[in-house]
Amino acid sequence: WFSSDVKETYSDSIFSALRCVFRRRTWRQAIAFFAAGIEDQANGIFWPLFLFLLALSYSSLGFLISISLVITLAVSYIIGRLSDRVGFKKVMNIGVALHALSWVGRIFVASPGAAYAAHSFYGFSRAAAAVPFSAIFYDNVASAAGKSYCAVVLCEQALDLGKMLFLAGAGLFFLFSKNFDAIFLFVAITALCMWFLRLETKHKH
Repeated sequence: WFSSDVKETYSDSIFSALRCVFRRRTWRQAIAFFAAGIEDQANGIFWPLFLFLLALSYSSLGFLISISLVITLAVSYIIGRLSDRVGFKKVMNIGVALHALSWVGRIFVASPGAAYAAHSFYGFSRAAAAVPFSAIFYDNVASAAGKSYCAVVLCEQALDLGKMLFLAGAGLFFLFSKNFDAIFLFVAITALCMWFLRLETKHKH
């Protein structure tokens, strides 16, 4: 309500916008959001499914998610203040590494107690990675004078492409194996690709 309107003329077609994902000058950003899309789907679908097979009750699942949400909210505020002081790039380095480590930790979950610990650490690490990641993205959008919609469209297309291909690949994988550990390890490695957004930006920090 209080911000000024910014009007831009969208000039790309659907296919020309899709080609942006595969252009050489934008491939780093595309890979970063592609990885974020994979991580989002894995956490939203396969992790809850794994917890359900671990025989956690609905009330336990709700409590687990609530605790993680509280941790994420608190850490997001702290990470935001810290990023302003030491710089988004430095926080991004540590946050993404911790985020990948949180997925490795899920491989060793074999009890409700371990699930609580793993998900709590995930909430912390996700905030540590997501806050500087989002800040750098919006900085890129703001610096694209007159073409900010390109950065937003690229982000959404890469995110959706990552989600779609991951679900297709994971579906085929589960036809032959029910190994969640392999999924978690794959997501851990993929999460490191979020670093590519840091390499693309020229943030003032």
